[in-house]
Amino acid sequence: MMAPWKTYGMRNWLTRVGLMALIVGAGLGIAYGLGIIGDDGTETVVREGETITISEAEVVDPPEAGDEGIDVGVEEGEVAPDFLASNFAGERFQLSDFRGKVVFLNFWASWCGPCRAEMPAMQDLLEQYGDDLVVIAINNQESYRPATGFIEELGVEFTQFGFDPTAQIVDVYKVFTMPTSYFIDANGRISDLHIGQITYEEMVEKLEEARQAAVAAP
Repeated sequence: MMAPWKTYGMRNWLTRVGLMALIVGAGLGIAYGLGIIGDDGTETVVREGETITISEAEVVDPPEAGDEGIDVGVEEGEVAPDFLASNFAGERFQLSDFRGKVVFLNFWASWCGPCRAEMPAMQDLLEQYGDDLVVIAINNQESYRPATGFIEELGVEFTQFGFDPTAQIVDVYKVFTMPTSYFIDANGRISDLHIGQITYEEMVEKLEEARQAAVAAP
């Protein structure tokens, strides 16, 4: 196969390469400007005249495994790693704020088709169980506008939505595929993990298992 620069001539080939670089650079610039590509660290947006600051998520220093008999990790039976995150209003919340209730912790992104498919069922679950359930949905490395636009389009309202622009929580929870869901019992221990889309029936089953796990714990 003849080299591209021989086919078009060196000057023409360099011109084509330069134009392609400009197009790609412009596309990336537009993507960042529109919020299609997530920003690193803190993000500040103005919405309806209100300034909203989304701070970087952080994992709270957990006790070491074995410290005071507490095993922290992401395996079944371990205490779920605690974290701080910003919600869509820029308010900070912490996973341990919800100790004493079952937590359905879900990781998602706006480009994830299975996330879109399962979220209405998550809403139904929350409405069925009410105050007995906490649903926390952590967005994976996206910026404000695509994340909030996605949720507004679906019309779901969970206990908390959280941003993780630099994958601090995602990395600790070893999220490789989305959606990924953790079920955490009232004692803060992980009772189950589900990778991929989850059905409403599976949600109910895992929720009940989490409730029973807390009751059975010594």
